Amino acid sequence: MLKKIVYSAWLISIIYFICYLTMPFLENAVKSGGLMIYIHVIMDLILIGGFFFIFVSIIRFFFANPDK
Repeated sequence: MLKKIVYSAWLISIIYFICYLTMPFLENAVKSGGLMIYIHVIMDLILIGGFFFIFVSIIRFFFANPDK
């Protein structure tokens, strides 16, 4: 259940950053300040946290004991 939530949030943050990079009005909204700065920071933290979660999951897959 937790993996689905993390992967879904991570996918949403990837979609946000693709939109941010392709649509200039989003970049201007972030640069102008207000609520968009906080949304941008939250999406950035989710993106970085998702990379970390996936990296740890891969490492755990290779090094965890399957008998436990």
